[in-house]
Amino acid sequence: MVSVQVRRGGAADAPSLERLIRQLGYDETAADIARRLDALDPEHQFVLVAEHEAQVVGCVTTSIMHVLHRPRPVGRISMMIVDENWRGQRIGELLVGQVERELATLG
Repeated sequence: MVSVQVRRGGAADAPSLERLIRQLGYDETAADIARRLDALDPEHQFVLVAEHEAQVVGCVTTSIMHVLHRPRPVGRISMMIVDENWRGQRIGELLVGQVERELATLG
């Protein structure tokens, strides 16, 4: 596997996220994405990006919610994408692992 770092995503990543989200078939602009990133509740929603040499090659979005059928909050992945040119490199596995660690820390 190539060297990939996972970090929290932010508004500065909007152009890269636009490119990835378009690969899912959504016609969103970087400006739309930046606005939505700013609107996220940081206590209950976050975005992680996978980066290789300053290039965003994947992302995952999460949410934490209270539900009636469980005693503790539930963390969910709402979107995950790895750039089509980077698939098969275990980047998705890396992103999911980091989500699991971060959600576990949040309880």
